[in-house]
Amino acid sequence: AVITVAPESAFLGVEETLALTGSSSNEEETLSWSSSSPEHAWVTQTGTVTGVAPSPEAVIITATGSQSKSEGTCEVTIVAVTVAPDTGFIGAGGVVSLSASSSYGSDTITWSSSDDSIATVSTDGTVTGVAVSATPAIITATASPSGATGTATVMVSDFSLVPNPAFVGVGATMTLSATIPDDALVWASSDDSIATVSQDGVVTGVSLSDSSATITVTNPNNS
Repeated sequence: AVITVAPESAFLGVEETLALTGSSSNEEETLSWSSSSPEHAWVTQTGTVTGVAPSPEAVIITATGSQSKSEGTCEVTIVAVTVAPDTGFIGAGGVVSLSASSSYGSDTITWSSSDDSIATVSTDGTVTGVAVSATPAIITATASPSGATGTATVMVSDFSLVPNPAFVGVGATMTLSATIPDDALVWASSDDSIATVSQDGVVTGVSLSDSSATITVTNPNNS
């Protein structure tokens, strides 16, 4: 008997599924399905393949005839695209640089944004905030020829410090809050001889001055 499996080859992402079809020239026999590498792709007895982990080489999915023991195969390569960072917070006009890599070495990456009115993305993965939005822009890296995708979630926010301006006496402290939705913030003072700032936003006056110290908070995910 001749066992036919369609398609004969395919790319599949991690956690994605692909329904294979199989048939035998012997209409009286049934087919059983198996995977050469279940840790990378497993297959049900109805021929549905699920990607488990990126595969260094093609996984062979085999359909075997119950009577003839003849075999038909499909070569499935499991591909994952990783985007870093996978989340970002920027202001309108701000930028964050994303990078993407595919587990399939022959892939090339193209970028797209779910909403160019919120954030755009260039061909090298640089995301630019366009307008403040309550919803994020989903930035997608698509690999070709595998078709696998990876995403990053970018929120365009209205950054501010409260209070601003602020006045503090020598030896006194004041806590600033930042409306930047990220726990990993970096605080800095333009002049530690006037005022210092801790990494939780507490400003301490150091000396009297006719000039001011500028307290800056940055998001390490942003450029």
